[in-house]
Amino acid sequence: FAPGHRLSGEDEFGAPRQVFKTSGGVGFIPGRNEITSVIQVSLDPFDPSVMGWYNPRTASEWPIKQALVTDVGSFYVNTGRLAAVAWSWVSHRDASVDLYKVHVGTAENPHEDSLQYQWREYCAGGLRFLMKNATDFLAVSGRDKLLYDIDQREYLYGMAIGCAIGAWRCYRNEGKWRQRESGQADARFDIRRVYGLNHDIGCVGIPPLVVQKGQGEPCFVTMYDTEIRDTLIRVRERQEYFLRHSLVCAYVRRSWDAFQDKTLADLLGSMRTLLLEHPDRKLVKLADVPREETHNGRSWYEQLVEAGAGTSKSITTLATSPGRLEPPPGPPPTVPGDDAPMPFDPGRARVAKLVLPQPTTNRWKPIVAGAGVAALLGAGAYGLHRYRRREENHG
Repeated sequence: FAPGHRLSGEDEFGAPRQVFKTSGGVGFIPGRNEITSVIQVSLDPFDPSVMGWYNPRTASEWPIKQALVTDVGSFYVNTGRLAAVAWSWVSHRDASVDLYKVHVGTAENPHEDSLQYQWREYCAGGLRFLMKNATDFLAVSGRDKLLYDIDQREYLYGMAIGCAIGAWRCYRNEGKWRQRESGQADARFDIRRVYGLNHDIGCVGIPPLVVQKGQGEPCFVTMYDTEIRDTLIRVRERQEYFLRHSLVCAYVRRSWDAFQDKTLADLLGSMRTLLLEHPDRKLVKLADVPREETHNGRSWYEQLVEAGAGTSKSITTLATSPGRLEPPPGPPPTVPGDDAPMPFDPGRARVAKLVLPQPTTNRWKPIVAGAGVAALLGAGAYGLHRYRRREENHG
């Protein structure tokens, strides 16, 4: 299960087969030091526990357990560490030029190329799949389809998407589901520790639980709602802050991704105009000013030289901390971080444990190979897409 789609192909003997090709939306989770990738369920779709789980005479519990679910991204250890280092350059270094190499976007109306939009849609697609699954399961006619039609088994396995995107923000008290206070929402994987959830099922989240509500609000939300959105808001605030309150506007490139944001692009222009007349222009290190950059149709470097920039002899390193184009309103916004150890770090036992599958004869057998099942998170779920297509075909 991952953002992607099915492709028609052939095996090594020329026999037709379908393969699953991942697409965008898989990568480093902002602020969590984790890579998310394909979600794999190591359970044979023809295992007796799957074939008979819906039979009241033989079934005892939901067959897909957290211990059977793995985010393959956890195995990209070095990639995750490299991404975490790059993210620290972007989000934690004051007045870093790297801060402007990402298009964060606004949370209210994000551009489709921005991180806000991409992560929102990635998580929303998975949640739509879960909610559609739960609605079908709880409806008599839908349950019949879900339980008895082998072609619909993707919905059963698809509950594992909760381990990729899910967070649980309700708790059980006095027989009612109650909403947690703002800022107390349990984060990714902590869903398995909430009272009322079967610890063995955990982040899989069976359909009846997905639709639970506390104080009228859905209990099951996504990591975008609980973490990613606010993390990216802080990064965007830092982008604006350091354009106003440092000399970084002298060193960045207008072609960098951050300036796809028109508001930031306009602010860059106004701060450069201000810098040409500001006393702190003398603190600019001209060697770090891009020669190919232009401002108002002229060479940016030449305009700085003409204005007397870089004449102070006190600057010996990249001028990122000296200089304040506007009076600072206070300290720069801080971006939430994650001090949890990386996957497979010996210190990981100090944080909430992630239960990984134990070795079995069919370990890591992907759903795609076992049953030709694929689910879309970024653009929606494959099952939901097929459901809509069937509805269209049937008027």
